[in-house]
Amino acid sequence: MLYVTDPTEVHVVDVSDATIIDNYKIEGAVALNDIAINEHGHLYITDSGANCVFIYDPASRTQEKVISPLFNSPNGIVYDRPRWQMFIVNNAERSPIMSLDVRDKSVSIFMDSVYSNLDGIAIDDLGRIYFSSWKEELIVEIPQEQNRFIAKI
Repeated sequence: MLYVTDPTEVHVVDVSDATIIDNYKIEGAVALNDIAINEHGHLYITDSGANCVFIYDPASRTQEKVISPLFNSPNGIVYDRPRWQMFIVNNAERSPIMSLDVRDKSVSIFMDSVYSNLDGIAIDDLGRIYFSSWKEELIVEIPQEQNRFIAKI
């Protein structure tokens, strides 16, 4: 299945036959952006317009809303399973990389950054973290040691 957002809904697409098989209306959504999924099938959806992350459980069709003063147009999100956290980046000036603990829903700064207008974030099999910056027009790597940034073109 492929999960796709529009401003207020998540669409479930069956990739094998390219059809939308379900829709999840997210109450209170303004500008849904990116989605990550945990091992329990819960969807974590950033909302850049509402400055929050929605957690949607497709099995029970229930949702939660996580609000934090650290959110400033939350954009990209990725699940870091070994540490039980979602990494989130903002589409804002000097956005930190934030951590949303999936166990207690607490939000903290994982790593400060000097980069702005962050978009996507990903983790490779070796644990290196990558995110993109629209303003600086580059991809940034956080190596396994998580002690610095490496700018990529």
